[in-house]
Amino acid sequence: RHATVVSPYLLDELQPWLACRPTIVPNPMPDWIFALANTRTRPHPDPLRFRIVMVLNGWTRIKNPEVGIRAVDAFIQQTPGAELHLIGPDYGQGQVAEQWCRALPSHASIHCHGSLPHRTVLERLTTMDVLLHPSIEESFGLTVAEGMSMGIPVVCGQTTGALAWMTDGGQAGMLVDVTSVGSILEALRQLHRDPRHYATLASRGRALATRRFSAGAIADQYLGAYQQAMVAP
Repeated sequence: RHATVVSPYLLDELQPWLACRPTIVPNPMPDWIFALANTRTRPHPDPLRFRIVMVLNGWTRIKNPEVGIRAVDAFIQQTPGAELHLIGPDYGQGQVAEQWCRALPSHASIHCHGSLPHRTVLERLTTMDVLLHPSIEESFGLTVAEGMSMGIPVVCGQTTGALAWMTDGGQAGMLVDVTSVGSILEALRQLHRDPRHYATLASRGRALATRRFSAGAIADQYLGAYQQAMVAP
């Protein structure tokens, strides 16, 4: 009779199988993730350094790593000092991602870290300039929420499940066609060359995450859902 879902996208997908109208309550970001945030008003202060990170759960079609990596490869060739850091299962030394990247011109600037403990992943994110999430399907997108919470500008798919909603229609993150190398590449170029736009996305992402994904905000939403369920006929 009562249900919650983590995004409008998931609500639309599940509604045909539910007798009730679910309440949208996103996944929460714990306070310690917000505490890791840097104040980002521009990319890394060294103009010869620009770190892009992808955190993906496996080398699969849905995660779409090839297009994301090809876009960053093109960006690195145009931007000396840029780097790509890959984190997750299948993204370690000698694993499928590292083997696939060996043929790329920028292979020496692509760093494969593999699976890491969750806190270690987020501590690594504090040293990054942009979070690129090329996935083509997400019911929520925890990695994107984490990046926003930490004040890291995110680049993600305009039609990737919940991500347009999570980024407020692109106001708090860059929405691109993640099936297009050119679309991703142009977003990276814009963030690199436009410090004002970079700072705006960083601050808007963190502010939206605070309002929508903080533990306190989620607790309040669940309490509201419980209260409605208690008085419902």
